[in-house]
Amino acid sequence: NDFPGLVDDILQLLPETKQVFMITGSGQIGNFWRQELEEPFKRFHDRLTFVWSDDLSFPDLLARVASLPDDSAIFYLVFGTDAAGAAYADERVLADLHRSAYAPLFAAHSVYLGAGIVGGRLISIDDLVRRTADAAIGILNDAPPHTVEALRQTSSQPIFDWRELQRWDIPE
Repeated sequence: NDFPGLVDDILQLLPETKQVFMITGSGQIGNFWRQELEEPFKRFHDRLTFVWSDDLSFPDLLARVASLPDDSAIFYLVFGTDAAGAAYADERVLADLHRSAYAPLFAAHSVYLGAGIVGGRLISIDDLVRRTADAAIGILNDAPPHTVEALRQTSSQPIFDWRELQRWDIPE
């Protein structure tokens, strides 16, 4: 995942951005990513403030994204569980965020394109699944693990949802 690259995409599309609202949820995965991204996001600290949502309930999260400052963008990383301990499916979270958000919504995975995100450098989940399945099949067919090729999955060229570019008045 090239999460700093996606932040670069946000800044290229929206150069006046001062705040990135990070949606991570309150579960273990969200906590992991918050810690994991501290170092690579340091290069943005002179230009951006990262606000984390891991201490919010889902209703509070929706209220917060509805009242973000004009110079904000939303980065959807993962959600899963809110601060109240309730679990939510990505589809519902994205749909509700899209409906409520007062700032453009970005994410790093291709499956979210068409579900309310603007776009950017996206990891193709379909390619990732195929490569993982090929590796698993090799191992299940008794291939020695060191011969199973684990290809690095990279982000695509930036791709954008035209509807979201129009919605947020982002020029082509």
